[in-house]
Amino acid sequence: MFMKGNIIYGNYMEHVMEYYNASKTNDNILIVAYEDVKKHPEKQIRRLAKFLGTQLSDAEMEEILGYTTFEVMSKNPNTNHEGSPFFDFTRSKFMRKGIVGDWKNHFTVAQSEMFDVWIEEHIKQSDIKFCYEL
Repeated sequence: MFMKGNIIYGNYMEHVMEYYNASKTNDNILIVAYEDVKKHPEKQIRRLAKFLGTQLSDAEMEEILGYTTFEVMSKNPNTNHEGSPFFDFTRSKFMRKGIVGDWKNHFTVAQSEMFDVWIEEHIKQSDIKFCYEL
């Protein structure tokens, strides 16, 4: 269903590529990868602040770092889309685990290879590099 785009938001890779392509000509688009935030949260927050034309004090940075951990955000009903009619929370929360690389616990080798081919087909005309584990 995911690879065919039969999900609520449509084809994920088309969505990614539309933003990627738009970001090349529109200075108002900043693409931030979750894996980069997990690996270097302060660096990515400072990058976002610069994009927004502001600087953060050390105290502000500490406060933001505290509010934006996966653990804190996953308990926030607004962040986790609780009450949304678009998600079946009996199957999974919107914010599941926050673990980079958890796909390995769900995909078979064949599924992983099929997914790799599908992704490569969609990003071959770009310089996008996906990070699958930290």
